[in-house]
Amino acid sequence: MLNTLDLLEQLTQATGVVADEGSAWEVAAKLAEPYGTVRRDALGNVIVTVREPKEGQPHILLDAHLDEIGMAVSEIDEEGFVHVIPNGGVDKRLLLAQEVTVHGTKPLYGIVVSLAPHLMTEEDKKAVPEFDKITIDLGMDKSQVEQYVTIGDKITVNGKFTRLLNNRAASKAMDDRAGIVSLLEAAQLLQGEELSCGVTMVFSTQEEIGGYGAQVATFGVEPTHAIAVDVSFARTPDTPKNKTYPLGCGTLITASPAMSKQVFVDLKAVAEEENIPYMVEVTGAQTGTNANSIFDVKTGVLTGVLGIPLRYMHTPVEVIDPHDIECTAKLLAAYIRKLGK
Repeated sequence: MLNTLDLLEQLTQATGVVADEGSAWEVAAKLAEPYGTVRRDALGNVIVTVREPKEGQPHILLDAHLDEIGMAVSEIDEEGFVHVIPNGGVDKRLLLAQEVTVHGTKPLYGIVVSLAPHLMTEEDKKAVPEFDKITIDLGMDKSQVEQYVTIGDKITVNGKFTRLLNNRAASKAMDDRAGIVSLLEAAQLLQGEELSCGVTMVFSTQEEIGGYGAQVATFGVEPTHAIAVDVSFARTPDTPKNKTYPLGCGTLITASPAMSKQVFVDLKAVAEEENIPYMVEVTGAQTGTNANSIFDVKTGVLTGVLGIPLRYMHTPVEVIDPHDIECTAKLLAAYIRKLGK
């Protein structure tokens, strides 16, 4: 039986900055091998054919994105400091004094430069630096840095995997390696069963910059149905209750005017029938997930969204409860068992 926390640790500690998914795709592909035929497409999506549909059967695509937010090297200045640009929705407020890794010809440990509070003006104390002011100290001069680093190299903020109390965990890249874990666990639950539909898993690239990987994968797979799995906002004392969900509440079923009403209704019905804990998340037409890159491909795809509550999104300490991942996996498997019957 797959262990949720062990899977999370393997996947989150792999490197997979948006558009350069690095070692993350290799780890994900290896974990998926027991469940189907694994390949990669031109955009780097990992596509796992779990079951080919027979003629006339529905075909469901399960999506979770592989990429994580990060940065790229934009300049090496005369003193050897590395200048950066964001890749995805990096929160500037959190960067100062963070430990990072620059992925050059070898991984290099660095520190984001931070002005000592003793030297700050009153304006400095109130300001959030723009990216053109953010630099990284690798402890080397320019000539040494240039031996290992070139313009465009990727940078990740270090975020080790930490097991917390109550079986929870914190790490970088839970967004959306947690979704990948739910897909893997769903595939394990279905292993060896007779199904009435085709099933393809996609660990997609480039979600953090617009969902391009999922769009391309959907075009190639040509599913009739799809479910995108991504993280959503978990509740903390400073968050609005109408836009956040408790850790440990189960999976989140999204109601959106852009998504299939029938898929939404069926997911809810299956969750009720199977006693799978869930809550309903209501969004506008933009769900903030790959579902918006999937549902209107070609002649359209009947699409739904499942969410996993996550605290501190887009930080190196994203916190998750494996119970919610496991509920998501159970609902995916239960829905697929009924599809086509």
